[in-house]
Amino acid sequence: MHACTHVQGVIRCCPPSHTATHRKPLPKAGRLALAKQHYRRVLQRAGAACPLRARLRLGECFLNSGDAGVAEDMYAACLDNSAAAMQAWLPAWAMDGGGVACGGKRCAAAWLGLGLSRARLGDTHAAELCLAEAVSSDPEHPRVWGHLALLALRVGRDADADVALRQALRYGLAAPELLTSLAVAQQQAGRFGAAAALLRRTLSVQDGVQARCRLAAILLASHEYEECQAELVAAAALPADDADRVMLGDILQRLRDAWPHL
Repeated sequence: MHACTHVQGVIRCCPPSHTATHRKPLPKAGRLALAKQHYRRVLQRAGAACPLRARLRLGECFLNSGDAGVAEDMYAACLDNSAAAMQAWLPAWAMDGGGVACGGKRCAAAWLGLGLSRARLGDTHAAELCLAEAVSSDPEHPRVWGHLALLALRVGRDADADVALRQALRYGLAAPELLTSLAVAQQQAGRFGAAAALLRRTLSVQDGVQARCRLAAILLASHEYEECQAELVAAAALPADDADRVMLGDILQRLRDAWPHL
């Protein structure tokens, strides 16, 4: 069967996602709401003794549910509490001028969360300062370097983005959502080769219809029609939802328009 005819046929009866064959899962918003309730109870019961990990998780829940302002406050409180705890047992010479424990004693995860919160709130400069603190705390944190690269790409500082991205990949960046965001930013900057490489890395971590469709779209824009068709065929063989099928069908139609050979 002709490859693109096969893709079109599969789109009509594309395999459903694995979760569709079992009990319908709780929507993401519902899972986040339950998680926030859980961590809030932990925080209320433990008070000042609440583990830092629980505070960080609560901040992450707020950030992922769109409450960047509340997440910002939560991450800032994590850093304040961490600094207070360090002051209680570290000698004065081990503290920097701002009262936060120096070097690796600072919480890279909290600085990262604070930076992401401020980026969501539109304060790019403050976000970069927080991410720089996170790098100072943990120079080998791949997600910190990845987000630094993403911020630099979004403000047009391609050289800075390249430096940060090399560090992220050097330290093993393997977060599919962040890799995809970086690929999209590279594509928007007209850097199709870099975008395709990041999407291939995404697929090596987690295969999926949307990542393959994004890669197919880049290959289409680069006039690499056979490679685009191959990605669409591979995408059509994967479990998909309605949004995936729409995306797949759209790129297939664009390929047909661009490549009379079909």
